[in-house]
Amino acid sequence: MREWLKKEKTLERIAPFAAIIFGLLVGVLLIAFTKNSPAEGFKYLFQGATGFKGGELQNLKKIGNLLLTATPLILAGLAVAFSFRTGIFNIGVSGQMLIGGLAATVIGTQFETLPRLVHVPLVVIAATIAGALWAFVPAILKAKYKVNEVVTTIMMNYIALETVSFTVRNFIQSPHFDTESAKVLPSATLRVDWMTQLFDRSNVNMGLFIAIIAAIIYAFILNRTTFGYELKAVGFNKDASQYAGIKVNRRILHALMISGAMAGLAGVTFYLGNTDHIAIGKLPTYGFDGIVIALLGLNSAIGIVLASLLLAFFKVGAGAVKANLENNVPNQLVPMIISVIIYFSATSLLFKNMIKKFATSKKKGGNK
Repeated sequence: MREWLKKEKTLERIAPFAAIIFGLLVGVLLIAFTKNSPAEGFKYLFQGATGFKGGELQNLKKIGNLLLTATPLILAGLAVAFSFRTGIFNIGVSGQMLIGGLAATVIGTQFETLPRLVHVPLVVIAATIAGALWAFVPAILKAKYKVNEVVTTIMMNYIALETVSFTVRNFIQSPHFDTESAKVLPSATLRVDWMTQLFDRSNVNMGLFIAIIAAIIYAFILNRTTFGYELKAVGFNKDASQYAGIKVNRRILHALMISGAMAGLAGVTFYLGNTDHIAIGKLPTYGFDGIVIALLGLNSAIGIVLASLLLAFFKVGAGAVKANLENNVPNQLVPMIISVIIYFSATSLLFKNMIKKFATSKKKGGNK
């Protein structure tokens, strides 16, 4: 058992579960502090997120809402993870997602005569290109001038906010509200009637398939191509990669732009799927959620999908906890659970060291 725990891959896989357990323990303590039953609280959380009650599925719409919430989370997690695998910290996924959503919204509010089969691919392509181009500036600064990408990507988030404000107010403002864009045309939305009917009027949409396809492409690129091997090699050791003949700066540029493209896809799935317009002055939090998803998912495609479903589970089920418990619980309950998971995910090295110490302690004791 202890030899198994000492293996590096084992430690990497245990750390996310440890972070989740600590987050749930904090949730238990917070619910108990409000003089409620933690068991009742988590029961309502499960029912609110999945629609299951008494062992039966009673509300299919909740499953749809769970998938709806998870869709942009998957793409944001893939965007963050793709850059992580190349040793790049793309903290600007939120801004790239916003710009991707803006490009999709602009095109989605125009071209009334376009058929749906043309309009939908057009907004998806526009969002992908816009996200990639928005990542190009920090990418070129990192690759050519060694400027820290954390600083540049964060600053691009604020520029994205002002870009959206200017574009919406001057070109596509709603005739009814001055803080949001006009609604996208029905021919451009990702929602489809059969999915709405299947999930009992939930807004779950074609973005779910985009996210799944993106996860498959992500796994294929990184695990089955020379290009992906070179990207990962750069992430492990830039100097050794350079010595081996890999064009490191070019791969850094590629990694950040592909990351931005995935963030742009997250934007189109959110702004033309979860909603039907883009608001001024609101930076989506999905980019920051993508960091914890990448950490929890260990940067693997299947891990990212599962971590996204977990976060969506908490987000969707939060309302049911507050509505059903007799004593009010703070609105910050679920955000605090997620924050603790994020914190312990980020400090996974601590868990690795603790488990290693536990695994080796008995052996050392026996040698004395």
